[in-house]
Amino acid sequence: MSLEALQEKVAEFGTTPFLLTVGGDRRAHVVSVRAAVDGAQIRVSAGRTSQRNVSENPAATLLWAAPAGEPYSLIVDGEVEHGDDREDELVIRPTRAVLHRVADAPTDLPNCAEV
Repeated sequence: MSLEALQEKVAEFGTTPFLLTVGGDRRAHVVSVRAAVDGAQIRVSAGRTSQRNVSENPAATLLWAAPAGEPYSLIVDGEVEHGDDREDELVIRPTRAVLHRVADAPTDLPNCAEV
């Protein structure tokens, strides 16, 4: 994964992905967040449930939905730590990033492309 390519894709897809976390009860929690790339990490705002979930399971996924008419969504998996500066912030260190083809995109396109 190229951090430079990831930064470019995040800039292209915008600042409001969905954050997916899983708690100790194994239930997924999905929320819209504000995200900012900060060097080799992504900082996101996070509420109580997301904070609790990453305390129990430090893995998380960010999902940027495909812009209208575009064939790919952006998915970033990462390891999470609590932010130093703000109580409601999580810091995600990306471990994998892919462009994933949406269901109504042309089927001749690849399903996934590493970022």
